[in-house]
Order: sequence, then structure tokens, then C-alpha cells
Amino acid sequence: MPAHNRNRYADFVQYTPYESEAWQGEINVCFSQSTAGWILLWIASTAYLQHITLYTSEVMPPYPDLLRWLEAITEKRLPADCAIFEEGPVKTLRARSAEDGLLDFQILDNYWEIEDAEIIFRCRVSPRQLVAEFVAKLELLLEKYYIPEEWPHGGDLRGLDLSKLKSYLGDS
Repeated sequence: MPAHNRNRYADFVQYTPYESEAWQGEINVCFSQSTAGWILLWIASTAYLQHITLYTSEVMPPYPDLLRWLEAITEKRLPADCAIFEEGPVKTLRARSAEDGLLDFQILDNYWEIEDAEIIFRCRVSPRQLVAEFVAKLELLLEKYYIPEEWPHGGDLRGLDLSKLKSYLGDS
């Protein structure tokens, strides 16, 4: 996060209790086209208008773990973490239970040590909305933006099984 945004975010965190409605919202997810072994994952939230770009790499492909993370959310096995290794930096998607059946969704910048992690993205979101958004955008990635030749060492993403998640959403 650029320094000027980090200060603004720090002020917001300091003066806006996490229990306030300002932290509740929806998320939006977007995957880029696979290019030269990379797929960008952009996540935004209507809570405080946050956004972040994660760099997913075929060297350490996160997609099977991402599906397991989403399945853990649907099965209420929380807290649940999913590490995204950006070939150096590590970002961790974290889901915890929050009040009123919502999730405390966080993205941590933790390099390797999770204990020293800094929360760089946070919101309270409906588990169903989060899962539905990821499933819809994963399907779009696989249908339109995934080019196997541009992701040769990360496994064929067309083999990802979204059936459990779609069943949870009632789309089976």
C-alpha cells in the first residue's frame, strides 16, 4: 500500500472501531488473464473502499488451497487461512467468525512469519457473498482468461473442482 494510503488507512483503523458498521460491506474479486506464469488477483471491498492486488504464480499456485479455504468457510471450519506466495512476499487470506453470522475477512502481509503479520485489508462480509463472488470469478477466469500455455508449470486450472462450492450456493 502506498505510504499516503497507509497513513489514511491507519487513521481509519485508529478512529473507527472494527465493531462499527463502517467495516461491513461486500467484496468484489477479479482475476487477470494468465500471462507468463502469473495471474493477478484483485480484491476490493465496499467497506472503506479498500482494494489490493495479489500476484499468483505458477511456481507456487494457490488455487487448490484457495478452494480448500473457501470450502472451510462453507463448512464453518474457522478460522481458516490461505497463503498466497508471490515468489517472495506472502499474503494470507484469513476468515474468522464475526457477529451476526458474518466473516471477519482479512488479508495479512506476513512474508514468512504469520505471527508478525500486518493486516493490510479487512472487512466484515457475508460468507455466502464472499464464496459466491470467488466462485463466479473463478468460473470467468477458467472460461475466458485462463490460457494453459501461459501457465505451463502450475497445473491445469481447468481441473479445479468447484462442485462443493456450487452446491453450497445452490447452483449444483
